[in-house]
Parts: sequence; structure tokens; C-alpha cells
Amino acid sequence: MHPLIVVRHAQSEWNAAGRWQGWADPPLSSAGEDQARRAGAVLGEAIAAGDPPGPITAVWSSDLRRAHHTARLVAGAAGWDGPLHEVHDLREHDVGDWSGLTRDEIERRWPGLIRAWGDGRLPATPGGETRVDFDRRVRHAIARVATATEATGPGSSIVVTHGGVLRAVARWLGQPEQPFSQLEGMVIAGGGGPRPRYLRAAALLHGWADHRREAAAQRE
Repeated sequence: MHPLIVVRHAQSEWNAAGRWQGWADPPLSSAGEDQARRAGAVLGEAIAAGDPPGPITAVWSSDLRRAHHTARLVAGAAGWDGPLHEVHDLREHDVGDWSGLTRDEIERRWPGLIRAWGDGRLPATPGGETRVDFDRRVRHAIARVATATEATGPGSSIVVTHGGVLRAVARWLGQPEQPFSQLEGMVIAGGGGPRPRYLRAAALLHGWADHRREAAAQRE
């Protein structure tokens, strides 16, 4: 079993401004860069102590810069100096005409559609990618990464992606479809079956060891 720590990117400039991003490519904010370094330090301390997740054996990210910059900062702060693998299909949901707009701006132009989208009643945002197509590409991308990491030896892989991608993975694995904040996500593992297995939640900014204790308590 080779766990994948799959997390959302750190804060971008558009996150800070409350703008929907989709396939737009704003950079990390200065606060986001700090978040990523702190998360990497948490992982590095856990690795040095011999705790799970074990050594980092591979680092993957979406090809959008808020994700791959986060991945580089997290991995570097954790002591990883290997390559970063970018995967186009790990990028966020293409939200079409909503990209770059705030929630209030979207609501004024398309009254009621944000609620319909959140409830799953809207198959696609105006000019955007359908939920069916998005879920399909996310499943293929995660399965491909899980298969590739099986050959990297004992340890864990870091996968930095987007909130929408994490919600799609949650739907696929039968987990609650909840919002994910910066550097939150889940730990999953391939096991030779048709899809990875959900292992536990991940919240790197809250401390890896503390979160493992919370997960263990919930299982008891």
C-alpha cells in the first residue's frame, strides 16, 4: 500500500479576493506561500520522527501555478528535492463564465444558479465543464497517479490539487462532499482494485500528528 496525501493548494490571490478561479491561473498570495511552507515543516517533522506518512517518494500537482507552487514549497520545506510531476487532469473544475467573478457578481447575473450548482441540480456552470466530464477526468487522473506511485517504494506521495477535485474524489469514494480549506484533504491508497481506498482526512496546517490522533479517536 502506498498512501497518497491529496490536499488543496494554499491561498491564492483570488482566494483572498473571493473570486472563483476554475482554470484561471492566479499566483499564491504571500499568506499562501507561508501556509505552504508551514505545512511542509509539519510533514518534515513527522518524517524525521519516523511517524506516518513515512518518507516522501513522489510529488504530484495540477499544472495550475497555485497548485504546483504549493507543491514545491511543501515538498521543499519537508526536505524533498526530487522532481515535481504536473498532471493537467488534476486541475480545478472549469467554471466557464464564472471564472474571475465574486459570489455576489455571479448571483446578480445568474440568480439562483450558485445554489443549484451546489445542490447538484445544475449539470454545468454557464460556459463551463459538465460535472459528469469533470468527475470522469478526476477519477482517471487519481487512478493514474495511484498506479504510478505503487512502484516508488515505501513511503507516501504528495498530491496538491484543488477543492473541486477533492470533492469529486469524495463523491467517488463515498465520503461526505464537504468544503476543503487550504492544505486540507484526504489520505487515500491504491490496493489493486478499481479505485483507491479512503484512509483518513488530512489537515496539514493543523499538525499531522494531532490529526492522526483525532482520526484514531473517531475509529474507536
